[in-house]
Amino acid sequence: MFKFIHLLFLVLFSYTSISANNKSNSDPDITIELLNITTNGLILPNNTISFNGVEDLVVEFDLRTSYTGTVANYCEGTSYAAFYEPNNFDNETAQYYDNGVRPIQLIWDPIKLEHINSNNYSYTYRKKLLFKKSTVYNTGCSIVFRYGPAKLTYKIIAGTKTGKEPYTPSSANVKLTSLSYSDGSPVANNKIIVPDYIGNEIGTQSINLSFDFDIKYGSQLSKGYYPQYLIQIRHDEGYSTSLIPLFEKAISTDKGTVTIKNLQIKSSDIRPNDHLRILFNFHETQVNLDWALIKGNNEKPILNNIISDNQTIGYGQICKSFTTSSAPYIDYSITCDRNVRACQTVYDYRYITSFQWQTRTQETNWTNISGATAKEYSPNKNFYENTYYRRLAHFSDEQYSISNTSAIIIQDTSIRNNICCDQSLPLKNSQPQIINGDEVDSNIYTYQWQSAKYSRGTTLQAWHDISGATSQNYQHIFPEDAITNEEKTAFRRVVKLNSLPVSVSNSITISRYTTGVIPPTRREGTTALLTSQTLMSLAEPDDNNTLIHPNPFINSFSIEGPINLGDVKLYDSFGQVLNINKTQSSKDKIEINTTNLRSGAYILKIDNTSFSKTLFKN
Repeated sequence: MFKFIHLLFLVLFSYTSISANNKSNSDPDITIELLNITTNGLILPNNTISFNGVEDLVVEFDLRTSYTGTVANYCEGTSYAAFYEPNNFDNETAQYYDNGVRPIQLIWDPIKLEHINSNNYSYTYRKKLLFKKSTVYNTGCSIVFRYGPAKLTYKIIAGTKTGKEPYTPSSANVKLTSLSYSDGSPVANNKIIVPDYIGNEIGTQSINLSFDFDIKYGSQLSKGYYPQYLIQIRHDEGYSTSLIPLFEKAISTDKGTVTIKNLQIKSSDIRPNDHLRILFNFHETQVNLDWALIKGNNEKPILNNIISDNQTIGYGQICKSFTTSSAPYIDYSITCDRNVRACQTVYDYRYITSFQWQTRTQETNWTNISGATAKEYSPNKNFYENTYYRRLAHFSDEQYSISNTSAIIIQDTSIRNNICCDQSLPLKNSQPQIINGDEVDSNIYTYQWQSAKYSRGTTLQAWHDISGATSQNYQHIFPEDAITNEEKTAFRRVVKLNSLPVSVSNSITISRYTTGVIPPTRREGTTALLTSQTLMSLAEPDDNNTLIHPNPFINSFSIEGPINLGDVKLYDSFGQVLNINKTQSSKDKIEINTTNLRSGAYILKIDNTSFSKTLFKN
């Protein structure tokens, strides 16, 4: 693999060098620049950098490639750099292959130039290079940066290599430190289980891994200046499949830790008895480590591993137990009788009895809960931060299923997560209006809308994420007409931080009627019967269509009427707008919490209307 890549690199580099030598007036206008250079050595004129007495020269810079023109092919390519040792130990500047100088790869990055303006394109990224004084000739070495036919040459001087030193070998120590599934679950028995299929798609498994390395430079640079690694699937047939795309990954430090996340393994790449391998190359040293056996999962999946839904509680409160309607199980199997040429479905529900509950917070990773190995679990503690739970259902030492994640959410009053409002649709094929919700900081939080059906019009079923519904507001489209006389669907919005829920909104209900008649709604505390059409016709709130109760109040009061949540304002006796907690509990009802206010008189006003009401807090 490494020989092939090196040969390909030589061919590409040779072609590019010939193009640079024969550059004509028709060649594109491409420039390469090193900007914002920082180094522990000495920067000299004419693109020269000196060790200036340091043993390890570290050079950091912004590598900018620019192009002016209209040829699209020049806007996407490979940005690379090579280290050249002088030919015959003289001071010749190494620029092309035709002088016998062998290049050693330093940078190899596919890039795409970004459109700046007119016909101008550019791409800039930060790079760091490390050079050892003992590996650079005292007559100097060259670093050549290239993109297409363009090149930029820098020189490194003040090394100590003369070509007369005795051979010294390089060394590399590599230690494997961790391997887990990307969701945080451990790999059992050193075997990575990859499902054969997920639905109708070829199964994949995502893993995380880390390894430590420690290297010492020798006098041979034949396999590159820096250490490189590949992550592979090693097959018993004697060949390997790389899991890292493109070329080898280079490391520009002497020692450290390499961490790889979300590495995908496809079941179609797996053969019997395959292994996960780390191939680490450094100069003439090669470390070959086989870590774990990769095994496809031919078992049917574990089903029904579902725990109860999220809970929203107050600060310091205790949550309810996590329950499940039935235990997870392995589905039925099918057997065939060859004698009668017929197949029979044999229901073989193998119920799961081995469990492990896990928990995490916003700042921690998933950890096992000691002793929590039953089908259900009760935390039985006071909660002061958002906490998340899930359940692992084990069928064997290797096969297990991870449940949905349930969150214990401490309702954060700083997150305004209210949605509005209930809707009644007069016809079986009517479609609802947009459901509006409060806006949160999109740089921090994300949205996920959920829905749940009502069974027989009264019992709310399980909540499910709505695919693609991740915007501030949501407009639902029913794919089919209502069937029963009254068909109800509930909706709510979950606000997430780093993909985990931190706030659950109030829920609203959309009802559809096959008869075309919407039942009237009676307001508690009033004698009037108002239909939804009547409420929509009431353009401005007044004492006839708006009810505020109780008044006087203690810590909270309600507003019932055709009022938008954002228009409600509460003022003190000095005319200052006060900070209050407003919740839209239904289409025409707003709850106001004033626990932070002192006793006294306050004025309630509705923006863009003449409505004003004096309220008293006891």
